[in-house]
Amino acid sequence: MTGVASGTLQANLITDDPNGIQLTNSSPSLIGNTIRNTTRGIQLSGSSSPLIQGGNLFSNNATAIQIEGAFGAGARRPVVNGNDFLTNTANLRLLNFANGQGPSLDLRSNYFGTTSAAQIRDSIVLDDSSGPGSTQPVPVDFSGYLDRLRGPIPRRCPCPAPPPPSAT
Repeated sequence: MTGVASGTLQANLITDDPNGIQLTNSSPSLIGNTIRNTTRGIQLSGSSSPLIQGGNLFSNNATAIQIEGAFGAGARRPVVNGNDFLTNTANLRLLNFANGQGPSLDLRSNYFGTTSAAQIRDSIVLDDSSGPGSTQPVPVDFSGYLDRLRGPIPRRCPCPAPPPPSAT
């Protein structure tokens, strides 16, 4: 999706696709999507600043959300709240990321599969011109993380429902 200022991507199942959702200079709302088994679940570039909230499930991705680029002072930033992150290699990857003079990225009130702040911090990767594993502070606020899933994982399967039990 390129150059889309608003709109909503809702209740989609994205699975086994290396690229997931790609947003360039776009800022839709993403609500209630299941994104699993991708290389990059959501890839943001340019001035993309979507609202990623309301029960998105990121599961078994190499990188759940990748943000590439810079945000100058006063620029709107992506907001990621109220989602579930399960068994991703990286929950957030910041690639060549410069935060300008603005606030931290808002990753509050998500479930990260753990209640360990150290493990959550380790699932946020900063890859920049200093090279992978840079020691620069990661400008992310993940406070208020949840201690359990927001709800049951939805069964989204193209499989037919099982037959009812026989009355014998």
